[in-house]
Amino acid sequence: MLAASTAFAQRDLTDIPDPDPMKQLEQLKVAEGFEINLFASDPDIAKPIHSNWDARGRLWVATSSVYPQLEPGEVANDKIVVLEDTTGDGKADKTTVFADGLLIPTGVLPAGNGAYVANSTELLFMEDTDGDGKADKSRVVLSGFGTEDTHHILHTLRRGPGGYVYFNQSIYIHSNIETPWGLKQLDGGGIWKFRPETLELDVWVRGFVNAWGHRFDDWGQEFATDGAYGEGVNYVFPGSAFVTAVGAERILHGMSPGQPKHCGLGILSGRHLPEDYRGTFVTNDFRGHRVNRFAVEESQSGYVARQLNDLVWTDHVAFRPIDVSMGPDGAIYVVDWYNPIIQHGEVDFRDPRRDKIHGRIWRVSAKGTPSLKKPQLTEASASELVAALKSPERWERDVARQLIGERGRKMMEPAIREFVTALNQSEASFERDRLEALWALQSVDVIDEPLLSAVLSSKDHHARAAGVRVLSDWSAEVADSRKRLADAVADEHPQVRLEAVNALRGVGDADAARLALTALDKPVDENLDYALWLTARELQSEWLPKVAEDPTYIGTVRRLVFALTAAGSSEALQPAIVLWDADDLSPDERNAVAGLLGRFGGPAELSRLATEKTLSNAAMRGAALAALLTAARERKVVPQGAANVAKLLEADDKSSLPAAAELMGLYRLEGGPSTLERLASSASGDVRQAALAGLVADGRPAARDALVRLAETDAAKSIRPQAVAMLARIDAKQAAKSAASLLSAGNSDAETTALTAAFLAVPGGSEALAQALKGQSLPEPVALAALRAVSTSARKADKLADAIREAGNLAPLEEELTSDQLLALVERVRTSGDPRRGESLYRRDDLQCVKCHAIGGGGGIVGPDVTSIGGSAQIDYLIESLLQPSKKIKEGYHTTTVVREDGTIASGVLVRKTDDEIVIRDNNAVEISIPMADVVEDAISPISLMPTGLTTKLRRDEIVDLVAFLSRLGKDDEYRVPAKRLVRTWQVLDASPEVGAAVRGNGIGALARTPEKFPWRSVTSNVAGELPINESPPVDFFNGQRFRVVRFGLTTSQAGSASIRVSNAEGVAGYVRGEPLPISSETKVELSAGTTPITFVLDESRFSDATLAIEVVDDSESPARPEPAKSF
Repeated sequence: MLAASTAFAQRDLTDIPDPDPMKQLEQLKVAEGFEINLFASDPDIAKPIHSNWDARGRLWVATSSVYPQLEPGEVANDKIVVLEDTTGDGKADKTTVFADGLLIPTGVLPAGNGAYVANSTELLFMEDTDGDGKADKSRVVLSGFGTEDTHHILHTLRRGPGGYVYFNQSIYIHSNIETPWGLKQLDGGGIWKFRPETLELDVWVRGFVNAWGHRFDDWGQEFATDGAYGEGVNYVFPGSAFVTAVGAERILHGMSPGQPKHCGLGILSGRHLPEDYRGTFVTNDFRGHRVNRFAVEESQSGYVARQLNDLVWTDHVAFRPIDVSMGPDGAIYVVDWYNPIIQHGEVDFRDPRRDKIHGRIWRVSAKGTPSLKKPQLTEASASELVAALKSPERWERDVARQLIGERGRKMMEPAIREFVTALNQSEASFERDRLEALWALQSVDVIDEPLLSAVLSSKDHHARAAGVRVLSDWSAEVADSRKRLADAVADEHPQVRLEAVNALRGVGDADAARLALTALDKPVDENLDYALWLTARELQSEWLPKVAEDPTYIGTVRRLVFALTAAGSSEALQPAIVLWDADDLSPDERNAVAGLLGRFGGPAELSRLATEKTLSNAAMRGAALAALLTAARERKVVPQGAANVAKLLEADDKSSLPAAAELMGLYRLEGGPSTLERLASSASGDVRQAALAGLVADGRPAARDALVRLAETDAAKSIRPQAVAMLARIDAKQAAKSAASLLSAGNSDAETTALTAAFLAVPGGSEALAQALKGQSLPEPVALAALRAVSTSARKADKLADAIREAGNLAPLEEELTSDQLLALVERVRTSGDPRRGESLYRRDDLQCVKCHAIGGGGGIVGPDVTSIGGSAQIDYLIESLLQPSKKIKEGYHTTTVVREDGTIASGVLVRKTDDEIVIRDNNAVEISIPMADVVEDAISPISLMPTGLTTKLRRDEIVDLVAFLSRLGKDDEYRVPAKRLVRTWQVLDASPEVGAAVRGNGIGALARTPEKFPWRSVTSNVAGELPINESPPVDFFNGQRFRVVRFGLTTSQAGSASIRVSNAEGVAGYVRGEPLPISSETKVELSAGTTPITFVLDESRFSDATLAIEVVDDSESPARPEPAKSF
């Protein structure tokens, strides 16, 4: 095994292109019909981070040469630079340093005679009071923003409708801001909403890893991108929460899971651009050196996205697009941070390749189309300024609203009212123009109820939705706001209902919650369901007392069950009991109510779930058992009548056996150990596992003795690994003896890993196993698998690692690489590494790369997505990551270690942490929920979930090939994920003689009609989106016929039709939902809401291609917008 030298930052490695911007320009490729030119470059700007345009059409840029850290003795001198094109030739010819002496400014927003500047822990307002273009006055507007990580600090300043300013912070930041309105706090990532005139500050959106993109569309709908999490463009709304949101029990997801990380966001618009580009979104894959483009369409209350061809792309390793915007001339401006090295969490602060002096702004324009004339709004009269609200250019409308707000009510209100009066309803832009007027009045703090009423009654749902958001801001001042919100929550369009639910949450009383819940009477999608859940949860202290007084207060049973479930508190218990006893619930409602009883009920309350009547009722039994398990596992509550559970072990319905077996142990019922021992010996699968878990939970001497017998039996070797692992929880020394015997005899990698992990999870377990291995001999594969399990353990287990090496006769895993050795290995990767062979290695099951990492959405979620890693990581960093995975761990993927009350340990990536539970995802991608009542300690571990030693199975030339493949990912066309919706997650039939016999007996169609009866294995497509056919073993049919069988799923929120394009339809028979589906090169498919499984049977004699690829194509006449399923 190889290990990188600690002198990482000192290696004299160079892969730095000529910084001449003209040479870089030669390597930039742009979409057909466009051209690109250099707008500005160093030395005028150095390391541009963020930009915004001012009302004069000048581009303000925050720059930082200090990032990522101020070096000892260095004086901070970062700058805000203003760039201006005075001649209209598309090039900045005037540069002004507005401010210097700053420390890592990460955002700038021009306003009035100055700008808001995000400067580390503070939001400043810097002014030019003498008109020389340079700041001579500065004041702290807000302070107390966290600074734990310099690329997570306050950033992405944007102006929104109505005069509000928005800015972001990221995952590692903890902010505590004193305002005139009280202390405002945000731990972790999120988006703030700020009213400059009043200093009102609120948390608007929570979560994200590193969200450096935020924009509003023409109707005030919001979108964001995350530079460190791969879900593409995210639709955001008030109160929405996303990945990493601290304390959030529910989160929402982006529109394109599996996308590269995206930085910055722009919405294209205006007459200069081709029609088909207007309204599309652009964002930056800065790791992959490209500017991506998406079509974003409405879907129910939210949106769906479809990737289009890139706007800009290149193989130039220093092209780092991080911000993008529309300019006043109608062109697209791309901020290029320009650096061969990005980030600082994984790459040393002092890496000599880190560029500190360069930076570019690129201008992308439509060929043959004149640039727009820059509007002169700063000198416009009040009426001229208001008239600009009708402009077809979003840039001009945004600036007009800004200037209207700055000029104030006295000067602007009359002109706005005249504008409204003159609007013509026959004009196509009428609804938007009227909304612009409403926003303009909001900007000057004028409440106009008649105009608001007109917007709320608009024929266009976009305007109505925007009007509801304005009403939310004005609700305390508008007399009949409650009635208006009642109308909105019953609106025919779900987006209006979504805004109404969010607004009612802000109203904050019981009646508002009750009114919001009426939205359940109409169809509810994921966004509405989330917003309703959040409203009911946050307002539970208001409405729960009302329900206690009057059980009918909320209204229908459906509304009440939803509200009680959302509340998730003990106060919901009594109303839940009433509902259960009434026995007038749908299956989903029964599950929800039973869940509340399980979370909060005592022995008497739970007794109604354990009666013979309940447990003999097939419609009620599943919900009751699930709730009883929750109560017993998490709170150790035993219901009155617990003995009735044992009767299920003799019942005809075997589906209840796993729950009944575990409960028997948890309740320590009479005769339990002997019953569970017999069940574990005779059963298999989930039933066996549950019986073993029951013996552990029972814990009495008889249960311990039963586990010892099962662990030592020779008659059922298949049970021994499971029994030993369970025995380790209550008697590690005894279990270790059996474990040593099992390991010596040889096991699969999975069994060895699970067995070793079982001892690492319990106090004294690793020491016991180390002692038991003395004098034993382990097969080398077993020793390597066990050692990898030790390397990812949260417990320090040096003695066990030494014992495994000795028993397996292994050399030490780590061999220090000198700088010269590393240089030589890097050179071999560059000159002789074969990325095609490397991709085959990456896909090997024993290396587990695909299991943990995704490419283009296909693969695991344990580790970071590697779609564009070749564009972000130098070769030496990739080598180090493979050889020493714990040396530098990607943000958001640190290992969290949880110690339970019984001393056992669980470790994995933190999914969420709330007052009730902590959820982690282990290295098998299994989410583990641990009640906070059972948590003694949780902490960040310095150990990566990626095991040390994975590459011990590789020859040196194979390591070279693997690194060559990773170094090309996202970097050039051959290893860049195509901008198509390609199926990337498959299930292939694991063929065997038994499977062949079953198929011959039941027909090929049985594989599609009853897939659950056959063994399937998950695989992913390659980078190009193709499934290598040889990864699907053939099934023997009659007369020498052989078939390969694969499955995939298509997921859509709305039912409808779509098409699938098949790379080769020859010899392919299709099935959808078990019914035959004739396959051609393009086949129309009717899809249900949710995930629709599709099965392909490939006749080996006719299907001759080495790969299979399937592209999903929308039907323009259908509401369905399917995505390939990530799992099904």
